[in-house]
Formats: sequence, structure tokens, C-alpha cells
Amino acid sequence: MKALGRPAAVMPTSRGDVEDLHWLDGRIVAVEDGLEAVVEIAQNWTDLRNLSRLFPGVSAQAYILAHVKHPLGPGVVVPLLAESNWSNRQIAEVAGVDEGTVRNVIKRTAEVSAVERPAQTLGADGKLRPARVVREVRAELIEPDHDVIVPAPESENQITSEPTAPSLFDSIINIIKLIEDLPDPEAIAAAVPTKRRTSTARKLRKVDTALGTIAWKLEALTQPTLEEEQAKREAEEAARPEKARLELEAANAALDLLLHDDGAARNVPILRAARRRVDQAEDQVLHLARMAEDKARFEARRAAGDQS
Repeated sequence: MKALGRPAAVMPTSRGDVEDLHWLDGRIVAVEDGLEAVVEIAQNWTDLRNLSRLFPGVSAQAYILAHVKHPLGPGVVVPLLAESNWSNRQIAEVAGVDEGTVRNVIKRTAEVSAVERPAQTLGADGKLRPARVVREVRAELIEPDHDVIVPAPESENQITSEPTAPSLFDSIINIIKLIEDLPDPEAIAAAVPTKRRTSTARKLRKVDTALGTIAWKLEALTQPTLEEEQAKREAEEAARPEKARLELEAANAALDLLLHDDGAARNVPILRAARRRVDQAEDQVLHLARMAEDKARFEARRAAGDQS
């Protein structure tokens, strides 16, 4: 794949032009996180936002290749076939495969429904041509029937390394997102061919079990260990005397304020409640002190028994 210079945009003449340029920059960055951004650029190049007005004579495919310095892989073939008006050649160049691979993806799709692509497809030269009737891709990624070979770079400005594969965590997040975006269960069930309902249900049951096992393991990892639980209890126990002492000081301070307030000092119910809080705080401090003494004596006797 030959390196392309970055297309220069025309001078923005309106706020809409500036906003569209910013949107396009954001979609280019998002290409690294998912192929949806590629489809969005394709859909907005001539339709919707009509971004092509900002880059006269430049196709969406050429713009993407100029900004994303690696082939996007065969995974982009399916969504672009289904949701863009790009020609097979454009899709092949962005994916980093040959045009025959794109045709093979269409032919080897297991579940298809006969639909027509847009009346015209947009070629890499920016010209619209009559589109042939193809089948809308409904299956997941179909691997090509031969290895995809990306030509080696011919200059320092070209690609020097292959794109790294997504991590296992990234793949899990993508799976979760796909599941969350699924349509209504009745619509999904209706889309499954009659002959494949039993096998599909069986596979879904397996997926449900596998996902449930992963969720259980994740929850188990978030639970504290026995050692952590013990350490937490010991820390709380050690902090109780100091907490009780602070509560006693606060109760005494509140009572002192009431006694120095002429109005409150004559309010017997309020004074009784304040003294009751002081008495309760004192009882708690004394109780914890006795517990600490009992624990110390027990530890001393146990230590003496171990030595004997």
C-alpha cells in the first residue's frame, strides 16, 4: 500500500464547516477503537454531512488511508459492504486485502438476504457508477480463503509494523457492547431461519453459561480474602476505644454549651437528653476498657501456658 499525503481541506467558510472538520478528526481517532468510525465516515462523506465538500476530489477511502497508517483488516469488509456505497475496490484498499477477497466474503456469507446496494456506488475516483445487486451481509466476520498479504513499505513514510491485535479484555468489552446493542429478543428469534433454531438455541445456552462463569469469577475476585476480612475486623476493633473517647468528648462539650446557655439551661428535657448521651458515652468507654483488660489477661495466661 503506497503512502498517501494528507489531503488539505478547503478554507472553512462557516461554523458548520469547522464543526464537520472537528467531527472528522474525532472519527479518525476513533478508528483505532472500532470499525464503526470507518462506516460513519463512509456514510457522511457524500451523504448526511457531505464531508467531500471540504476535500474536493478526495474520496473517503483516500482520506482514511492518508490518516490511518495501517490496513484496517478484513473485519471492515462486512460493515462497509452492508452500510456504505463504496465499491469493492475501495473496501479492499482500506481493508488491506485484494478485491477478490471482498467478493469471496460476499459469496461465503452463510446467512444472506437478497437486497440491492445503493443505486450507485462511489468509486475511488469520486465518480458514481451503477451498482450491481449483491447480498446484504448478515453473518459475522468471514475469514478470507487465503492469507492476506500486505505489501512491504517502500519508503520511510510507509508502515513499519503490523497493527497489534486487540487484547483479550478489549475483546470482552466489544462482546459486551454487542450484546447490549442487540435488538428485541423477539426480533432476533424471528430472524433465525427455522432449520437453525435448535442449534442456535443450543449455542446461546452455552454462551450464557460461559458468560455466567466469567461473571462469577469476576465477582469472586472482588470479594475480600479471609485474611483481608480478619485484618478489617481487627482494625475496626482497635479503633473502637478511640472512637468512643471522641464521642464522650463531643457529648460533654454539647452538655457544657447547654449549661452555659440560659435558655437551654432551663429546658429540663433537653438537659436530661444531653446528660443521658454523656452517661451512655461514658459507659461505652468503660466497657471497652474492661474488654481490653480482660483480653490482656487472657493473652497473658495463654502465653504463660505456652511457656510451661
